[in-house]
Amino acid sequence: MKALAWCVLPLMFACTEVHRIEHEMIGAERYFFVSVDGSGAVLEVSSIHETDSTTEVIFPVEGDTEEVFIVGLAGAQLLKLDERFDAARAPQIRLQTPPAAGSLFLAGDDASLRTKLPEDAKILQAASGAEASSGERAAIAAAVTVELPIRLGLCADDHPMRLVPYGASPELLAELTDPKDSTLLRVAPGNHGALLLTETTLYAVKRGEAIDLQSPGSVIPASALGTEVRFTSLARDNLSYGVENQNQYLLGGVLDGAPAVWRLAFDAAGVRVMFLYPVATPPMPGAIQDVMFDGQNIAVAVGDHGTVFTAENADDPFGLVDTPSGAEGSIRRAAASHILTQPHAISGDEKKLYLGYAWAGYWDVLEMRERLNSIVASTDGDELWVAGEGGYFGRILDSIWSEPELPYPPELAPCGVREDTTGHILIDDPMIGAAIDGAFVYLQPQSCSALLRVRRRDLCVSAIEDAPPIRLGGERTTVGYGGDEVLIGGARGLLLTVDR
Repeated sequence: MKALAWCVLPLMFACTEVHRIEHEMIGAERYFFVSVDGSGAVLEVSSIHETDSTTEVIFPVEGDTEEVFIVGLAGAQLLKLDERFDAARAPQIRLQTPPAAGSLFLAGDDASLRTKLPEDAKILQAASGAEASSGERAAIAAAVTVELPIRLGLCADDHPMRLVPYGASPELLAELTDPKDSTLLRVAPGNHGALLLTETTLYAVKRGEAIDLQSPGSVIPASALGTEVRFTSLARDNLSYGVENQNQYLLGGVLDGAPAVWRLAFDAAGVRVMFLYPVATPPMPGAIQDVMFDGQNIAVAVGDHGTVFTAENADDPFGLVDTPSGAEGSIRRAAASHILTQPHAISGDEKKLYLGYAWAGYWDVLEMRERLNSIVASTDGDELWVAGEGGYFGRILDSIWSEPELPYPPELAPCGVREDTTGHILIDDPMIGAAIDGAFVYLQPQSCSALLRVRRRDLCVSAIEDAPPIRLGGERTTVGYGGDEVLIGGARGLLLTVDR
């Protein structure tokens, strides 16, 4: 290590140190000077200007108590910080003080991430070239952050995914003229195919095949279950995935003006209704709006006028439980949160998320900025996501609520708008559905041909598509998932799946 320092007198007559460092002695891509006072506090950070063979900076030093350190950052260290590190933009790397780790900055299609200093960053005393002590390293690391240029788009270590038709064609009900018969409200994967729900009909389809509209095992019209029946919701039990002989589902809706829930079976012979649950009479007529099984396979149904019902066992009636305070309108969504102390999550017409025990009528409430369309949660209870109107989403991670900013990649520009000041892509389309697995959260904008994939550990976003994303006319309507399957449903019986 060769480090030279001397004092020059600029016009203001302040003593200024000049340091020269040979590149090969440090082996880093970027170098910085860090000025530290006698108490160890960082005073200033300066980027070093590079020449062909040496690195040079004129750096002011105020008084004898100030010490200067050289910080070198290597490419391998920066990739460890974030695998999206854009080496082509290495000259844009900055050290910043005071620290603000975890902040994302976007300017047009360029993005930078503020993160911590690498633990193995090279830190040398400028005057002697000696390694900084552990105390000096800790003080500098605590006082600065790295502003790291990153690439937006496909997350670097992930295998690309694409959307493909689930059945024989993308639109399985294109020949039906009434949207009530062909617009999918819910989709649910199973061991023997997928179930597709519209307002008037429940369909079953096998992978790669068309729907046999004449087969009783493939089609259950609402009219077959009563004179005034309308379907609204569908859910599969949590114990069925991969279990050949257990394929139980809940079907929710309205029967003769009253809330109704049916039990379904779906196996190699097709789909069939097993029985109609007895449902407690609510104070006012209305429909079931959503159904779900929690982590213990207890059935929960929610509906109009803030109604919540539960059935602990398969043959139990659905009993009415206390309405959450403030949920007097329709409760539209229900999901298993898998949180030990709050196993159920529901949301309604009001901009609120309720977490609690449905069977006890006990709820905690979180205020949302938009009405929610979807609630999904990891099975370990550590992470829950919500998605709703206006491109809104948020998450609970380790019991902490946040509304993270997602860095949408440039290829999603046709599905969004550019923010005037930064050029950042904003998607303000309603998020009509979501799914979650061990590594990712999937969000579906209503009018975008692409499915958004968000990597849970670092919020890296990429587009899942079968062609460059385009803005549609609101053709996406629902997302369903189970096991390793993610399904997207839409108008005219559109049914796509994620090909991994």
